[in-house]
Amino acid sequence: QTGEQGLLLQDATRIIVKNARFYQNTGSGVRLIRSTLNQFLDNTYLENLREFGGGIRLEEGSNNNSFIGGTITGIGFGGGNGVFLCGDVVCNSVGNDENVFRGLRVSNVHDSCFYLDKDNDSNILDRNSCSRSYRRSESSGGNGIHIALGSDYTVVSNNLVYNVERHGISVRAGNESQGFIANRGTKIYHNTVYNAGTASGNGINIQAGNQDTLIRNNIVHTAAAAALNVDPESVSETDTNYNLYYNPGRTLITWGDASFTQLSSFTSSYKFEKNSIQADPLFSSIGGANFSLQIKSPAINTGTVISSVTTDYLGSARLKAWNPDMGALESSVWLPREEGSSSDSASSEVNTVPYCAAVAPVKVPDLFQVTTAYSEATLYFVPSGRGEFTGYIIEYWSVADPNDRHGFLHASNQTDGVEQVTIKYLKPGVEYRFRVQAVNSCQPSNWSSELA
Repeated sequence: QTGEQGLLLQDATRIIVKNARFYQNTGSGVRLIRSTLNQFLDNTYLENLREFGGGIRLEEGSNNNSFIGGTITGIGFGGGNGVFLCGDVVCNSVGNDENVFRGLRVSNVHDSCFYLDKDNDSNILDRNSCSRSYRRSESSGGNGIHIALGSDYTVVSNNLVYNVERHGISVRAGNESQGFIANRGTKIYHNTVYNAGTASGNGINIQAGNQDTLIRNNIVHTAAAAALNVDPESVSETDTNYNLYYNPGRTLITWGDASFTQLSSFTSSYKFEKNSIQADPLFSSIGGANFSLQIKSPAINTGTVISSVTTDYLGSARLKAWNPDMGALESSVWLPREEGSSSDSASSEVNTVPYCAAVAPVKVPDLFQVTTAYSEATLYFVPSGRGEFTGYIIEYWSVADPNDRHGFLHASNQTDGVEQVTIKYLKPGVEYRFRVQAVNSCQPSNWSSELA
């Protein structure tokens, strides 16, 4: 608690800050100036109040820093971002390049959860969450992730963005005193966006004349304006496919000057989104902010493999023996891609998985015990045998509603002894049943016996 920054690093390098708490500073919680190769691990940033700052602020060429894990909340009731990379517009200086922001939980901010100002290049925003970002004025703020004015080659992957007052993910080009400035090479992969905008706001927003934007494997569920908006100046430089959109009663896609409520109408007119889906993604619990996929979700196994994205929001492995799921959370599944289906050649790192011709495991896992805690259940089972499997599928359901089934892949490498898997976020006082099957690539064994 200070009159300014909680921590200021200036011309600093190779500092490690872990498990610290930055609370009610009138400046930013942490401010870096010309500082490189520093690590911030599992810190908490509470109620820091600086406009164009807030939780974390980088400026004047603070490059190659890592911010891994931690919480940012209650930021800037007069205006403030969760994470702010200050460039030439606000700081009148060079931007901040090649920083990594991973596993941050950002909420209740009065600007944007993540805001990259002008000229911040090659930054990675991966496995973060953003909720409750509010507009600080009629003209700005309220975005989940906001990339602006020549912040090139940003990777936005595996993020959860929900209940934000404006756009979920926004890539904004525009005119400044130096002329028109576009963002180049933005990659938007495997994100889940829910409930973007109040009176206005798009799920994914590609504004003005951005260049070489690639959009793959995202889920957008509910946006005030459109699930996807691409401005007229950006349509020739935007490549989008393998996404799931669901925006009932509202615009699904705005593409240039044309708007579509049906995906089929869009795909009959344009070459994009040919492998995308318009359907309810069947989240496990919207009210509980659980955006994992129910076992019948149309987003399961319908994405395309992206070689640079090897894990999901929770750090679990993306499945490579068959198609990954769309969205931030990889779920259960055993549905192989059909032989002869179309490939995706838009990018060298986006490629299609071949049809799976593996042999199903013969031996069935032996599920012999389930122990419970308040909202958790731990399963114990004997594996299928050495070399016969690549993982296990765990399926469970409440006895009261056996048709509402949930499942996920347990990708363990263990081949001997007893496997132990804990399932979290169950409803206390509800009786559940569980079963397990082994999988070899996309081929499953028979199910184990059920235990309650």
